[in-house]
Amino acid sequence: MNDTGHFLVEPGASQYLAHTNGYFSVNGTTYSNGSTEYALSRTENGSRVSPTPAPVFNESGERYLWRGWFNNDSGSQHAFAAIDATYEREGVETFQGVPVMRYEATGVDALADSWAGGENASSWYEEFSATLLLDEDGVIRHYEYEFVWVDYHTRRITHSYTLSDVGSTDVEKPEWAANATAGS
Repeated sequence: MNDTGHFLVEPGASQYLAHTNGYFSVNGTTYSNGSTEYALSRTENGSRVSPTPAPVFNESGERYLWRGWFNNDSGSQHAFAAIDATYEREGVETFQGVPVMRYEATGVDALADSWAGGENASSWYEEFSATLLLDEDGVIRHYEYEFVWVDYHTRRITHSYTLSDVGSTDVEKPEWAANATAGS
């Protein structure tokens, strides 16, 4: 069950434009202007635009580097738990031609107990690992994590995020979102 996405983000203006495709995504495009999120989803019967108030890319506060896309409002408790893990610095390497610091978190003991209401993470998960690559400006160039647990059968969830380009981006409101109204 794979998803792929391409995101253009202009954090200074709290805007982003995302194109997604896959099992869990809306198979469409999402635009946010910082206070409203507009989703253009494609269905068998055409396209539908849904504007909704939504918590969006959060660049405020000391935890911006860790939260960004992955805040507690992201809907993914796995992403939230992985970010709050205890990471160890593993050295410096080159990623996509850029020097990065490598951080890793391994084992369920690296997960914070607070994410599950104070319960020990090992009561939920059998395995956990995460890798984080940060450039000299503190930009996350690559982030991946994996959880393994057993309920009635073994489950594994793996997410991987790669920043392929850093530079100046201007995100403009797409025409389809400019004319959207609630319920359209």
